[in-house]
Formats: sequence, C-alpha cells, structure tokens
Amino acid sequence: MDYKDYYKILGVDKNASEKEIKQAYRKLARQYHPDVNPNDKASEAKFKEINEAYEVLGDAENRKKYDELGPYFKNGANPFSGGNPFQNGNFTYEFNGNLGDLGGFSDFFSAFFGGKSSKTGRANINDLFGGASSRYSDYVEKDREIQLELTLEEAVSGAERTFQVPVYKPCNVCGGTGFLGGVSVCSACRGAGRISKNSMIDVKIPAGVRNGSKIKVENYLLTVKILPHKYFEIQGADLIEKIPISITEAVLGAEIDVPTLQGKLSVKIPPMTQTGKKLRLPGYGLPSIKGKPGDLYIEMKVVAPDKITSKEKSLFEELAKLSKFNPRTNMYKGK
Repeated sequence: MDYKDYYKILGVDKNASEKEIKQAYRKLARQYHPDVNPNDKASEAKFKEINEAYEVLGDAENRKKYDELGPYFKNGANPFSGGNPFQNGNFTYEFNGNLGDLGGFSDFFSAFFGGKSSKTGRANINDLFGGASSRYSDYVEKDREIQLELTLEEAVSGAERTFQVPVYKPCNVCGGTGFLGGVSVCSACRGAGRISKNSMIDVKIPAGVRNGSKIKVENYLLTVKILPHKYFEIQGADLIEKIPISITEAVLGAEIDVPTLQGKLSVKIPPMTQTGKKLRLPGYGLPSIKGKPGDLYIEMKVVAPDKITSKEKSLFEELAKLSKFNPRTNMYKGK
C-alpha cells in the first residue's frame, strides 16, 4: 500500500492552517469538479484525490491521526498488514474491518478510516462554494455561451427566439451533496450534487445588435452571429453593397434604384464612373442601440452585356472607330 501525501495533493505546507487548507481545497475542487470538466476521466480522478485529502486534513482529529501515522508509512512500514490494530506508545488506531470499495477513495484511506466518513462532509456543494447550491450553478454556468445566428434583417429590426436549455436541480439521490455516505461519489450526479432537465426560455433580441454582441439571459450568454447577406457586407456599423452598372451608365452617368435596409433608394451615378468607385450614403448602415447608425457604401461594378442586338453591335463598332481611349496605355510606359 502506497503512502498518500495529502499535503502535497492540496499543495499546502504541513503547518498550514485550517483556513489555508480549506482555501486550497475549494480552489482545486472548483478546477477539477466533474461538472466543470465533463467526460474528463483525469479530472474526475484528481477530483476524488482532492476530496480524499480534504476528508483527512479538513478534520482536526483525522489530521492528527494522519500526522502521527505518516512517518511509519514513509519508512516502508505498513501498520495495517494483516488487518491488525496499530499500537505505538500512547496512541492506538482501531478499525472496523470494512475495507471494501468506498466509491473511489484509495486503499490507504480505506485502511486509515475503516470505511467511516468524517463529519466534514467533503465535496458538499454548499461547502465547496461557500453557500447555497445556486452559487455553484452561477460558477459553472457563467461562461456557458450559446451562439445566436440572426439574419441581417433580424439584427436590424429585432427578433424573438425560443431556446431549449438545461436547468439544474439538486440531486435527489445524494441530497445535493455529491456524495453518498460522505465518501462515495454519487453515481446519479457524478459528484456534481445536481442533475439537469431541459427547459425552454424565450429571448427578445433588441434591434441594432451587431456581430459579437452578447445578450445575458438567466445563466446563459448569447453571442450574436449575423449570417451572410445576399447584397450587404458588414464592416463594423457600415454596410458595403456592390451594384452592377452598364457601360453606358458608367460613361454617361445615370440615376438608378438601389436596395437599402430601409427600402429602395434612388442614387445618382456620376459620368465616367469606374469599377470600384464607392458612393457613401450616410445613416443607411446598421442602426445602433445607442449612438448614430452606420453608413452604406455603394461600390460600382461596370458590367458588359451578355447579348446585344445587331443595331447595338453596329453602334459599338462605330464608337470603337471614333474612340481614342486605350485603358492599357500606362502598361507600356518605361519599355
């Protein structure tokens, strides 16, 4: 049987005070609790080890026995060999002989306390988090995030959503302690002290939320993700909209209708407009919950027709003869 250094497990000095031991235990128990680390066998094993250490060091009587017995284990002796009581000088250890499975605690602990739990109530959720079990729920769920996908229109005008989420209640098997008999980890809640059932929550999304906006609902944090839009690209509070224009509109200028979040809007295209030129429409971007709205930028893209009539072709040929414009002139400079 190997000696268990409970001081080392909790990361405290042998002369640590009761307060220091309790603080170390709470910190480690929070870190390795099964509900914080679901399906993590290594964390679960560490959690059991931490609770075993606190079962001993968190109780003055148990700690005294452990400190008196420690040197004999360290020197290679096993005072529990043969199941006999260990006697030395003025102190005697007696055990009830029940050295069976104690729900995950080590053989060392089993031999030491004979299957009896101390009065400290280790890994009780109330003790672990210093109060009612709801405080533990807050700790576990404070970082629970749900991604909320919205269309751009929903983000602009607001929306409502209904979510199915787990609601936690004290475990009725262990009474919310996480342990049976003070030592065995409760199999119903895996030591968490609580169980979950699904519940529905309604969420009202305010108008003007942005990508990355967070909405707090009960113990959940909803993070907004605006889905890609057919026309608009989001850049902060601003929107970019690519608008195709014809060759004649680009050369001669024109007045065209463009879609905006507020509906169709008439926009003047100046003559000699190039692909990539942007026109700014103030206030037509994303609305804001607080402050002024963003802007809409219309980005032009000159597009050639797929088909033309014979008359159009004749006119383009005549234009080609008249025009001296060569868009590649600058490419030949310096050669």
